[in-house]
Amino acid sequence: ALFLIFVFSITLTTPIEALADLAGRVAKGDFTMKSSVRSRDEVGELGQAFNKMIDGLIERDKVKTLFSKFHGSSVTDDLLKRDLELGGSKN
Repeated sequence: ALFLIFVFSITLTTPIEALADLAGRVAKGDFTMKSSVRSRDEVGELGQAFNKMIDGLIERDKVKTLFSKFHGSSVTDDLLKRDLELGGSKN
């Protein structure tokens, strides 16, 4: 029974430790790594959500770089902080 508990704990903690390491890299601005967790449980779902988050951060950086080419960085930062909605007004 102790051996089974040991094996179970390793299969649970190893992917969580890998995700924690990836979170540290993402916090430093490194978006090149993706989660390799492929389990069919909550930890696997967390790995998939982590990969989607990285994709969103990469897309955000692309938009920020594009806006910065045409506008100053302060204007770009201000635009990205707001919740923008499509629309307009008729006069």
